[in-house]
Amino acid sequence: MNEEIVKLFVRLINISPKSTFMNVTFDELKTLYETDPAAAEEKAKQIIDDYISTLEPEKQARAQAFQWRIEQDLRKFKDPTARMNKMIEMFWRGVREFQKVLQSPEEVLDQTGNPSIVKFPKKTEI
Repeated sequence: MNEEIVKLFVRLINISPKSTFMNVTFDELKTLYETDPAAAEEKAKQIIDDYISTLEPEKQARAQAFQWRIEQDLRKFKDPTARMNKMIEMFWRGVREFQKVLQSPEEVLDQTGNPSIVKFPKKTEI
């Protein structure tokens, strides 16, 4: 875990008003990582789980599945720099997917196979 990840955790804590970790600071997490990396990893997991528990119930299962998928992608990286690079790659992949949704939502919705999508014809000039 590096400083950027710890800062992200602190931001998550601060945006979650229901979080039990509201008083955790960046310096505390950084010091914990420097003195006991295993405890820092466990604290990070607690923070993530705590944040997910503050979400609306219907969003919790999806967030837990998403977190599980992230952990599976990252578990093969033991080197912190390689792990961070993978996280950055995952982040930008998500940004690209989000941009695709914004630019062409009908393509993304077609891929989901959702039958409740109503297609409107493109507007043509007369």
